[in-house]
Amino acid sequence: MSDATDTDTEKAVHQMAEAHLRAVVAQASETIGCSPVAFIILTLGILARDLARLDPTATAVLLRALAAIHYPAGTTVEKSEAVAAQNDAFDHLTAAYALHVAPPEGRA
Repeated sequence: MSDATDTDTEKAVHQMAEAHLRAVVAQASETIGCSPVAFIILTLGILARDLARLDPTATAVLLRALAAIHYPAGTTVEKSEAVAAQNDAFDHLTAAYALHVAPPEGRA
Protein backbone atom coordinates (compact mmCIF):
# COMPACT_ATOMS: atom_id res chain seq x y z
CA MET A 1 0.00 0.00 0.00
CA SER A 2 1.39 3.41 -0.88
CA ASP A 3 1.92 6.23 1.58
CA ALA A 4 -0.86 8.21 -0.11
CA THR A 5 -3.29 5.33 0.38
CA ASP A 6 -2.21 4.93 4.00
CA THR A 7 -2.78 8.63 4.58
CA ASP A 8 -6.17 8.50 2.85
CA THR A 9 -7.20 5.48 4.92
CA GLU A 10 -6.01 7.12 8.14
CA LYS A 11 -7.96 10.28 7.29
CA ALA A 12 -11.11 8.28 6.60
CA VAL A 13 -10.77 6.34 9.85
CA HIS A 14 -10.17 9.54 11.82
CA GLN A 15 -13.21 11.19 10.21
CA MET A 16 -15.44 8.22 11.06
CA ALA A 17 -14.13 8.05 14.63
CA GLU A 18 -14.61 11.79 15.09
CA ALA A 19 -18.19 11.65 13.78
CA HIS A 20 -19.07 8.82 16.16
CA LEU A 21 -17.31 10.50 19.06
CA ARG A 22 -19.14 13.79 18.51
CA ALA A 23 -22.48 11.95 18.45
CA VAL A 24 -21.66 10.09 21.67
CA VAL A 25 -20.52 13.28 23.40
CA ALA A 26 -23.71 15.09 22.42
CA GLN A 27 -25.97 12.26 23.56
CA ALA A 28 -24.08 11.43 26.76
CA SER A 29 -23.72 15.02 27.92
CA GLU A 30 -27.45 15.54 27.40
CA THR A 31 -28.28 12.30 29.24
CA ILE A 32 -25.99 13.13 32.17
CA GLY A 33 -27.05 16.76 32.21
CA CYS A 34 -23.67 18.39 31.73
CA SER A 35 -21.98 20.38 29.00
CA PRO A 36 -20.13 18.56 26.25
CA VAL A 37 -16.87 20.06 27.55
CA ALA A 38 -17.53 18.73 31.06
CA PHE A 39 -18.30 15.30 29.64
CA ILE A 40 -15.08 15.28 27.58
CA ILE A 41 -12.99 16.27 30.61
CA LEU A 42 -14.66 13.57 32.70
CA THR A 43 -14.08 11.03 29.94
CA LEU A 44 -10.41 12.01 29.53
CA GLY A 45 -9.83 11.17 33.18
CA ILE A 46 -11.60 7.83 32.86
CA LEU A 47 -9.72 6.92 29.69
CA ALA A 48 -6.36 7.97 31.17
CA ARG A 49 -7.03 5.78 34.22
CA ASP A 50 -7.97 2.81 32.04
CA LEU A 51 -4.93 3.20 29.80
CA ALA A 52 -2.67 3.55 32.85
CA ARG A 53 -3.88 0.15 34.04
CA LEU A 54 -2.41 -1.31 30.84
CA ASP A 55 0.85 0.64 30.86
CA PRO A 56 1.27 3.65 33.14
CA THR A 57 4.52 4.82 31.55
CA ALA A 58 3.18 4.70 27.99
CA THR A 59 0.04 6.49 29.16
CA ALA A 60 2.10 9.30 30.71
CA VAL A 61 4.16 9.58 27.51
CA LEU A 62 0.98 9.71 25.43
CA LEU A 63 -0.62 12.42 27.56
CA ARG A 64 2.56 14.53 27.55
CA ALA A 65 2.83 14.09 23.78
CA LEU A 66 -0.76 15.18 23.25
CA ALA A 67 -0.17 18.23 25.42
CA ALA A 68 2.95 19.15 23.43
CA ILE A 69 1.20 18.63 20.09
CA HIS A 70 -1.62 20.98 21.05
CA TYR A 71 0.45 23.55 22.96
CA PRO A 72 0.17 26.73 20.87
CA ALA A 73 3.65 28.02 21.77
CA GLY A 74 5.35 24.73 20.93
CA THR A 75 8.01 24.70 18.26
CA THR A 76 7.88 22.60 15.12
CA VAL A 77 10.67 20.41 16.50
CA GLU A 78 8.84 19.91 19.81
CA LYS A 79 5.64 18.99 17.98
CA SER A 80 7.50 16.59 15.68
CA GLU A 81 9.15 14.90 18.67
CA ALA A 82 5.76 14.72 20.38
CA VAL A 83 4.20 13.00 17.37
CA ALA A 84 6.99 10.42 17.45
CA ALA A 85 6.43 9.92 21.20
CA GLN A 86 2.69 9.61 20.61
CA ASN A 87 3.27 6.90 18.01
CA ASP A 88 5.65 5.04 20.33
CA ALA A 89 3.15 5.23 23.20
CA PHE A 90 0.42 3.97 20.87
CA ASP A 91 2.56 0.97 19.97
CA HIS A 92 3.26 0.20 23.64
CA LEU A 93 -0.38 0.55 24.64
CA THR A 94 -1.71 -1.59 21.80
CA ALA A 95 0.88 -4.28 22.65
CA ALA A 96 -0.13 -4.11 26.32
CA TYR A 97 -3.78 -4.45 25.33
CA ALA A 98 -3.00 -7.44 23.10
CA LEU A 99 -1.31 -9.14 26.06
CA HIS A 100 -4.22 -8.19 28.32
CA VAL A 101 -6.83 -9.84 26.10
CA ALA A 102 -4.71 -12.80 24.97
CA PRO A 103 -5.90 -16.16 26.19
CA PRO A 104 -3.64 -17.73 28.77
CA GLU A 105 -1.23 -20.27 27.35
CA GLY A 106 -0.23 -23.44 29.17
CA ARG A 107 -0.78 -24.41 32.77
CA ALA A 108 1.30 -23.76 35.82
